[in-house]
Amino acid sequence: MLQRQGLIALWHDRNISPGTDWQREIDTYLNSAHIILLLVSPDFMDSDYCYGIEMQRAMQRHEQGLARVLPIILRPVHWLAAPFGKLQVLPTNAKPVLSSHWHNQDEAFFDVAEGIRETVEKLLASPQFTSSKNGSQTSQKTIGRLQGQGEVFYASEQFEEALAAFDQILQIDPSNVCACSWKGAALCYLKRYEESLAAREEAIRLGSTSKEDFAAKGACLVELRRYEEAMTAYNQAIEIDPSYTAAYSGKAEVIKRQKQLKQTR
Repeated sequence: MLQRQGLIALWHDRNISPGTDWQREIDTYLNSAHIILLLVSPDFMDSDYCYGIEMQRAMQRHEQGLARVLPIILRPVHWLAAPFGKLQVLPTNAKPVLSSHWHNQDEAFFDVAEGIRETVEKLLASPQFTSSKNGSQTSQKTIGRLQGQGEVFYASEQFEEALAAFDQILQIDPSNVCACSWKGAALCYLKRYEESLAAREEAIRLGSTSKEDFAAKGACLVELRRYEEAMTAYNQAIEIDPSYTAAYSGKAEVIKRQKQLKQTR
């Protein structure tokens, strides 16, 4: 009903199309959402990605005042010691959706929906949200246009022009993870490795969990002959995706260069 009334627009990872970089897609929405729902269950708490990456980034944005995090307790689990344990949770009195407290699941989810509605109405009434909404609509159109231009320039190997487009995006939105990543890629092709490394590290600092960002960071570090750090970056990419062949190739290049360095001494 909240969606039908136009109060909210929903997004979840089932919306990701086949062939899309799912990590980058999640990062994009996680870094732009006004309300983030944590669906808490034993599976959620056990997931390195959900608990260790997505939830941590959500809490960062909550603490910065950029988003509201609403934990929803689906099944009984120890959650009070978690970073979100200090927040007001749903359903009422933290009774799990799947528990004998409710006559049925519909009753539990109605309680959750009412809690979400209350949060949405408070957010919509806040002066900060109202003033930023009008400006953000224009900004998002500009960002979309610049992003498209930058990607076309990049594909055409016009890297200086691509870099200018991504820099313009970051002037509008300094926390734009996607623009930071593309900026790093353009700088790498221009062989400006220190700057490329800084752009990739900024994307990661802003919450990117893309394996490409960590692998590209490793590639910059290789070019800067900082081999131990490069190996660490490649290992982080592999932790995200153990089947990511580019990271293994990067590690092999590090080992090769380290051997060459020893032979010249």
